[in-house]
Amino acid sequence: MTAQVGVYIPAYNAAPFLDRAIQSVLDQTFDDFELLVLDDASTDHTLDVIAPYLSHPKLRCIRNEKNLGMSRNWNKGVASLNNQYIARLDADDFYESDYLSNAIPVLEANPEVGFVFGGVNWITNEGKNSEQIMPFTSSWVVDGKLFLQNLSRCFMVYGPAVCVRRDCHVRLGGYIENMRIHSDWEMWTRIAFHYKVAYVNEIFANIIRHEENCTSQARRDTRSPDDLSLWLQMLDDHKLPYSLSKDERLLLEAAMTLRIRQALGSAISDKSYGTAIACAKFMLARPMVPRYEKLRYALLLLLIAYMPGFSKNALRGSRYTNLIWGLESQLSIQLPAHDPCEALNFRELLSPEKK
Repeated sequence: MTAQVGVYIPAYNAAPFLDRAIQSVLDQTFDDFELLVLDDASTDHTLDVIAPYLSHPKLRCIRNEKNLGMSRNWNKGVASLNNQYIARLDADDFYESDYLSNAIPVLEANPEVGFVFGGVNWITNEGKNSEQIMPFTSSWVVDGKLFLQNLSRCFMVYGPAVCVRRDCHVRLGGYIENMRIHSDWEMWTRIAFHYKVAYVNEIFANIIRHEENCTSQARRDTRSPDDLSLWLQMLDDHKLPYSLSKDERLLLEAAMTLRIRQALGSAISDKSYGTAIACAKFMLARPMVPRYEKLRYALLLLLIAYMPGFSKNALRGSRYTNLIWGLESQLSIQLPAHDPCEALNFRELLSPEKK
């Protein structure tokens, strides 16, 4: 008999973290689940970590012959499970023991809900420091199109804290495989357009911040601006199973510009000039960015091309940071008073460099 919930862990060179991730699934107080570990052609000893668990009746493992990359591996995980509900746990993160016990009753009681999500702990410095991200003050179920106003505005839905009704993937398709870092943000937008969304005001998962996770690596390459440009282009070309209203599109693009501004500051500080160039080009292409700000990005491209050492010294530090955030009010749109996320702290969620 098929378990009610299918959890999959996509793993690539995840040996230092994978044991804790697997154990956090097996330790769930909710018992009706199966666990699939997807080894994406790891070159470390990930398989050795998985081996002791292969005899567990709830666990199976698939090893890809070649590396598929993040979004393709996620799609393979979804396609390999036939459960009513599906959850993804990144290999370097781990669940709270009552995650499924908190999530599944909400989906069971609300068949119109496409996904339910909760809060997360951000854990740093080998577990010594922890920061709770609880974006809302109470649990709720809301029409997904209302939630789009918040989901478009900022990225507060973290993959390891989400449980999805499998029918959503069947109806709406898989993750965009050409997106390398933000395909889950797009997926939550897609589902919210067609279903209700639920939030549980509990910590669901623990996310580990370290320099080798995909988001930290993305600060040093062009994945983020490339993905967001592709997403906007697919919306413009009507290649996605939804269309955003003018206000929703403005909110989404505003959140993207703030995210790319942040990435640009990090890229300059890290001397990642390829990333900085991609970010500056993304900002130059955004209609909502004021003309005088675009002049700064055009100047930045010239500085990087001809005077890279000067650009680092001239643009780093608090003055540049203040310039970045000084335009936030011009790019934000007031949410309606009835919005379920009125307690959302927009600045807090966007300011820290997070996974």
